[in-house]
Amino acid sequence: MEAGVPETGFVKESGHSMHPKFLRMSIDQSLERLNLQTLDVVYLQNPYEAQGPFNTDNVFFDRLAESFETMEALVSEGKIKSYGLATYSCFRVKPSELKMHLNL
Repeated sequence: MEAGVPETGFVKESGHSMHPKFLRMSIDQSLERLNLQTLDVVYLQNPYEAQGPFNTDNVFFDRLAESFETMEALVSEGKIKSYGLATYSCFRVKPSELKMHLNL
């Protein structure tokens, strides 16, 4: 399945993407593989660790907001029940640790 995600939709240093087309393709493929109509929970895996150090904060937060809007739409469509962030370090490190701490 071709998602049609533009090259700018991926962080070249990490290969990470939160682009709406990528998220939708990933959800649709998971539903198909699992033979389900709805996923209970979807996590965006390490978004800040994979994108924050390579972008200005505004770019990251714009991408995060866009991905949350996509997730909200997927909830409304009944494809997912809930979503969140799966991250180990960005919520645990001190705010003084530049490019690692994420303050939502």
